[in-house]
Amino acid sequence: MPVADRARNENPIVDRRTVVVWVCLVSSMTLVSALLLALEPMPSGAGQSVAMIGVDRVLVEPAEPFATHVPIDIARWGAILIHHSGQPSGSAATLDAEHRAADLGGLGYHFVIGNGTGSRDGEVEVGARWLAQQPGIHATGDQAAWYNQHAIGICLIGDGDYAAPTEAQRKAVVDLVSDLRRRLNMPAQYVRLHSGIASTTSPGRLFPAGWFRVQLSHVPTQ
Repeated sequence: MPVADRARNENPIVDRRTVVVWVCLVSSMTLVSALLLALEPMPSGAGQSVAMIGVDRVLVEPAEPFATHVPIDIARWGAILIHHSGQPSGSAATLDAEHRAADLGGLGYHFVIGNGTGSRDGEVEVGARWLAQQPGIHATGDQAAWYNQHAIGICLIGDGDYAAPTEAQRKAVVDLVSDLRRRLNMPAQYVRLHSGIASTTSPGRLFPAGWFRVQLSHVPTQ
C-alpha cells in the first residue's frame, strides 16, 4: 500500500484517539475542580445560626438568652418589664434606629420579640444592652429611674391596643421570661407590664395579661 494511502487510513484513528485523550483530560480536571470547591472552607460567618445584623444584636433561640459578652450581673436585675413597640411592624434594627435618632444611644430594650414583619414571628432578638449587662432605657413614669437601672426590658413588636400578640410571640415571651426567672431566681410578682408602673397601655389592651400570669405561675424558680 502506498505510503500516502496508509497515512490517509491511519490519520482518522490518530485524530479519534487524540479527541478521546483530551475529553478524558478535561473531564478529570472538571471533576477535581468540583471536589476542591466542595472541600473549600466556607467564608467566616456563612451558615451560622447566630447572626449579627445592623444593631449589635444576636438572633438566638428563646432557651439561650445567656450568651452574654460579660457574666450576667445577677445582683443588678430585680424585675422584668414587658412592653410593646406601639407599631404594627418592626424589628430590633428598626427600633435601634429610632432610639438612636432620639439620642438614646441605641436600642433601649434588652430583648425584642418579632411578629413576622421585620423579623421572624416569635424570634427573640437580643440587644446590645443585655449582651453587655447594661441598664436599659425603656421605662417611663415616676419609677422609671429604678426600672431602667434594674429591670430587663422586653418589647413585643406590634400595637397591642389594636392586635393581640401572635401565638408565636406569646410562646416566646413566656419561654424567655421563664428562662430569665429561673436563671435569676426571680419570683413571678417581679414580672411587670409597663402599664403597671406608668401611665401607658403598653404592652397593649389586647395583651393577654391574665393568661400570661397563669403561664408564669407554672414555672418554679430555684
